[in-house]
Amino acid sequence: MNTFKKLSLTKIIASILLLQPFFASAAGVDDLLNTKAPSTEIIKPAVPKKETAVPYTQKEIIDRMQIYLDSNDNYDSSQASKAYDKERTEAFNNENFGACHLFAIRFDNPSEDFSDKLIDHPAGRTFFKTIQVLYPTSHDGLSKEEAKARAIQAMKDGIAILQDPNTWSRIGSTCEDHDKYFARYKELLDAVIQAQPAIRAEKQRLALEERQKYEKRQAATEASNKARMDAEIARQEKINTCANSDQYKLYRISANIEYYRTIANQAQQEIDRQNQGAKISGFVDKQVMYNMGSKIAEVDRVNKENFVIYKQVGGTAKNVKSVPALPTNPCAGL
Repeated sequence: MNTFKKLSLTKIIASILLLQPFFASAAGVDDLLNTKAPSTEIIKPAVPKKETAVPYTQKEIIDRMQIYLDSNDNYDSSQASKAYDKERTEAFNNENFGACHLFAIRFDNPSEDFSDKLIDHPAGRTFFKTIQVLYPTSHDGLSKEEAKARAIQAMKDGIAILQDPNTWSRIGSTCEDHDKYFARYKELLDAVIQAQPAIRAEKQRLALEERQKYEKRQAATEASNKARMDAEIARQEKINTCANSDQYKLYRISANIEYYRTIANQAQQEIDRQNQGAKISGFVDKQVMYNMGSKIAEVDRVNKENFVIYKQVGGTAKNVKSVPALPTNPCAGL
């Protein structure tokens, strides 16, 4: 009986152990059923914030004006994109003129003329006309003086428009502290006008510096070219000197002797081949034998003449056969 109880207890424990994974599985199913579906919301990557442009200072605006000027002090508005950054210019306008946007300056050339009509950017045009007064440029058939006179009149008209507080109501806008912003704007124009000599001087300094750099580059290029030409001339002179030397003449005549000697050797080899064939066939090609013999005779004649020259230029061999077969060119590498 005790044994039966022990066995029964053992079976019960074993059954519990066997069923444990199912309990765990059931708990796992519950967990899965209770799991929330993943969010379908699309997470957009964070857009990096655009850095705020640093406003130009008044000094920076004036210092960069020389970029507009050509070598004749003509003002070229097409260079605005190179001289001034648009965002920094806008930051300058916002910092100095706030919501009174009509005082905003601009550096490109406005095509419209001033009039009593509703106008856009009067301060920008007035600023540009001030620059045209300081650095007049002939255009549209106008001389510099005529262009300057027209710019002065446009500048006066622009100042009058900006100075009149009623301008804002005419365009359906308002500008608090109009007098403060007009004074600030006029202060900028005064600074530009007073800086004209310094701007010209800076332009001249930069032009001189650029000319000196160019002249230095030109001088360096010319010196390099001259050095290369001098080296080539010196090399040619060395080659010519070497070519006229007895040492080179000895090399050339030795090479000629070797060339004809090779022809004679080839002719003799053909004669030997014909004679070897005759031992078997009893026949030789008499025309070939004649031609080869003629070659050998001609080579002997030519090389006798060459050997005379060879001795004249310092050759030390005792006969044609003992002339070095592979002479070294003394002018090689020049």
